Amino acid sequence: MPSTEAPSGNSRVLTWSAAVQAEHRPGRGVTDCPCPPDEAAIARAARLRAELREAASAAAQAAERARSIADLLDEAVAALTGTDNAPSLVPTPLSAARHEADRLSAREREVLVLVAEGRTNKAIAEALFVSPNTIKTHITSLLHKLRADSRVQLAAIATQYGLY
Repeated sequence: MPSTEAPSGNSRVLTWSAAVQAEHRPGRGVTDCPCPPDEAAIARAARLRAELREAASAAAQAAERARSIADLLDEAVAALTGTDNAPSLVPTPLSAARHEADRLSAREREVLVLVAEGRTNKAIAEALFVSPNTIKTHITSLLHKLRADSRVQLAAIATQYGLY
């Protein structure tokens, strides 16, 4: 089977959909392919999805620990400067992002889940039958609404909410 792997950090992402499309029917959807799924590809995809979830969870835990340390440092700076509120250089905590996630549209939630799965803008666009530019707009909106700096943070937030 031809490789349809895309680099993603230290691991690679392989979707059964992309593998079937590349080998059997270029340019057509998986539902149009009469070929049975390659069980090895499905197993690899399942393993990689589990690894991605584990990485997103670890990232969320690391972010929470970093925020705790930043809070302690804020308190230390406040004590040293004699002010009640030390200026914070840390992004908004996940709890504030959780509040904002309640305001997401159904489509934004769909995009958030697909980002958490590690899909590219193009793959998300194909899955939702919209243009890649529309997905780019949704992701920009998600980054702003959830006060995240990257797709990894979006994946961590999706994992925290149990969306992924």
